[in-house]
Amino acid sequence: MNKIQILFFTILTICTGCKPESWQYSRVIPLENITPIGIIRDTDNLWVSDVSNNRLVELSLTGEIIGLYDGFRRPMNIALSRSDNALYVPEYFADTVRIFKNGKISTLQLVNLPDSPAGVAVYKDYIAIADFFGHRIILKNNKDEIIIGQEGHEFGDLYYPTDVAFYNDELFVADAYNNRVMVYDLKGNKLKAIGYEDGINVATGIEVADDRVFVTDFHGNRVLIYDLLGNLQQILTESINEPTDLSYSKKDNLLYIANYGDSSILVYEKK
Repeated sequence: MNKIQILFFTILTICTGCKPESWQYSRVIPLENITPIGIIRDTDNLWVSDVSNNRLVELSLTGEIIGLYDGFRRPMNIALSRSDNALYVPEYFADTVRIFKNGKISTLQLVNLPDSPAGVAVYKDYIAIADFFGHRIILKNNKDEIIIGQEGHEFGDLYYPTDVAFYNDELFVADAYNNRVMVYDLKGNKLKAIGYEDGINVATGIEVADDRVFVTDFHGNRVLIYDLLGNLQQILTESINEPTDLSYSKKDNLLYIANYGDSSILVYEKK
């Protein structure tokens, strides 16, 4: 048996009987008087942006309210800086990004002001803001700001971006009304588009984790899961009703989905 045959036999032996990963519906967390848009899983709790009441809501993992924090103007897709446990909150009606830390609210200082920011992401020294009506991404680091994208429908253009996520020095954008995900490097160079052939009907929320790209399809009432190359892996539909955002917990292989349509949080589990 030559080396190629040995390698093939080894791969075949390892993979025989292997099953692809599969996400399955686990449970629903109903929300009373809370209309979720953004969601993020912290270590032992959940944070939700409540657009009907202009506040942040802190929940236990089973849905009990831990804290209610007012003072926001239509908070959208939020982000958590795990280095200092600060929440970044884009305010759609105030054209600002607030920083919520230890119960206090401050404002992110920007040279380029967004027009109705819809999503934010934090990574190392970078902060990315989805500028909804500006059809662009504002990418800020310690030294400067750069603008990524412009209004349009061609490769690299954006049309009402709603959320952003960093992964492996790449920036993933939920390009809502271009019905896709656009991917750039941290210098703003366009790299690839994901999901444009899959009939996404408004891409609103995005999470990139564990070599997977999770996208909420708002009017499609589903979540699409891709690998990093853009290959579709699975479509989730059970109990999903106008999903706006999601958050993945690698700790226990759970996916939390903000269901705007019926004011709930869905929990899916990886099998």
